[in-house]
Amino acid sequence: MIITVDAGNSETVFGMWEGRSLLKTTRTPTHLDNTSDEWTHFIKSWAGEIEGRFQVVLCSVAPRINTPLREAFHSLGMTEVLFVDGGLKLPFEFDPEKFPKIGADRLANLCAAASFGRNVIVVDFGTAVTFCLLTDNVYRGGVIVPGIHTSLSALSQKASKLSKTEYRKKDKILGESSAESVECGIYFATRGMVREILKELNREKTAVGVSDLVVLATGGIATELGFTHEFFDVVDPALTLKGLHRLFELNNTDTETI
Repeated sequence: MIITVDAGNSETVFGMWEGRSLLKTTRTPTHLDNTSDEWTHFIKSWAGEIEGRFQVVLCSVAPRINTPLREAFHSLGMTEVLFVDGGLKLPFEFDPEKFPKIGADRLANLCAAASFGRNVIVVDFGTAVTFCLLTDNVYRGGVIVPGIHTSLSALSQKASKLSKTEYRKKDKILGESSAESVECGIYFATRGMVREILKELNREKTAVGVSDLVVLATGGIATELGFTHEFFDVVDPALTLKGLHRLFELNNTDTETI
């Protein structure tokens, strides 16, 4: 039995596994000031009586919650936790000296994506939108841009006459009010950004002689974008959790005892 944890800047996602079956998931806002007791209470309310029954693999881009989460799992009797970094055994080639600061969540995404083939692009829609390129099973690099909700939040904070607006699919480019104009802008800007970056990444793969390429999307908003059919072969909100599970299988003899 394994628990996978994807601790992001905005949300933290938990998955419970039995063997290779993902039994259930949950997501919660990443409260940076949560104590270990508060995380313990949350984990128990979601997972039930799990003391000592699970091993844990965790990727985090929010370092402040690492210690409270570690202590929470420790209090529940889970003394083995695998923290993801570039030094782990991976199912693809990766140079940690060339890419010393790649996010642990991006490594997990690539671990899951590698099962789709040697040539993949992974796009993760979160606090930031990240793009990662794998060709001939080698990590080539990535792109990071502000996320959809991050951009909307920043706009409402900086423009006093624009209220906070939700993301939604739009069928026309022109809005009839300020709020609708923002909705149109963020939808078509996001779609255009994805199209342009994928076009440039395809040039990169062509330059190294790769023809076939699988494009995957993940992240909490991935299923709500409204344009996934245009660009992506696979849309899987659980991709990061699946990558964490695969990482555990590859490195379970190297878990860190806490």
